[in-house]
Amino acid sequence: MQIPFALALVAGASLPAFVAAAPPFVEVEDGTTSAETEETHLLDRVVLIGASLTGGFGMDVAFDEVFEATIARDHGPLAAKSNLLFYLGPGPEGGAQAAFAAEANPTLLVAIDFLFWFGYGMTNAEGEFLGTEEQRLQLLEHGLGLLERFDCPIVVGDFPDMSDAVATKMLHPRQMPQHETLARLNARLRAWAEERGDVFVLPLSERIRDMRAGDPFRIGRGAWPADSGHRVLQDDQLHPTIEGMAALANEIALMLSGAELTEEEDWELDLALVLDEFGEVWVPIDEATQPEPAGER
Repeated sequence: MQIPFALALVAGASLPAFVAAAPPFVEVEDGTTSAETEETHLLDRVVLIGASLTGGFGMDVAFDEVFEATIARDHGPLAAKSNLLFYLGPGPEGGAQAAFAAEANPTLLVAIDFLFWFGYGMTNAEGEFLGTEEQRLQLLEHGLGLLERFDCPIVVGDFPDMSDAVATKMLHPRQMPQHETLARLNARLRAWAEERGDVFVLPLSERIRDMRAGDPFRIGRGAWPADSGHRVLQDDQLHPTIEGMAALANEIALMLSGAELTEEEDWELDLALVLDEFGEVWVPIDEATQPEPAGER
């Protein structure tokens, strides 16, 4: 997800990142990278990579800060690298971020919007303008290839329909995939995730669809009344608010606990407590109007 071109001229190329101290890097025979698993927990070395969602664009808080506030158990320092200008060069930027993550030897890789510009955008991995929708599928293969080196669990977001962001000029019309292409991108991503078995796909496309339907909706254990999408999505119709980031972290926690990779006790699942860390106030929905919970597998 991106910033307008005018802001790109003055924005820094990359957000600050802290690389956690990690045990020796393990190279396995098939060329993948692996964290040493003896007496380690999934949340010991969490690494986050991605674009402007991960960077917390428009907010004074980045997603890694919100994600860390959602972790209740003792854990090592998180390592995070994001780039507001990811869309200018998904190939080289994605490669740099994958290398960063590999160096940190993650036990969990959180890459919610890492693949976004491998489906959206106007240029391929070599920086050439995309000429066909089919080339978006080829670009996605490049992004998936960058993640193949990791054998730890990975959380990725799918490809939501962010066409409303064209009207706010946060997306150029040429950056927007066709609806059929979005479906194909998501189908390929889910097939890849199923092949690996250790990839968790955060269903951003479903959450955006539900939110924009104008009905009550859920993200994780959070519930919102009808027509309250502004609480989780900024006015640019592309980037989440702090409340939206907390909701996504909450759903990730439920996905990982549902897969028995963590216990619910490892997480702070009370959105009110997480948001309070950032001076935000949680307004609960009337229990009688709550939709079904999301994210619990």
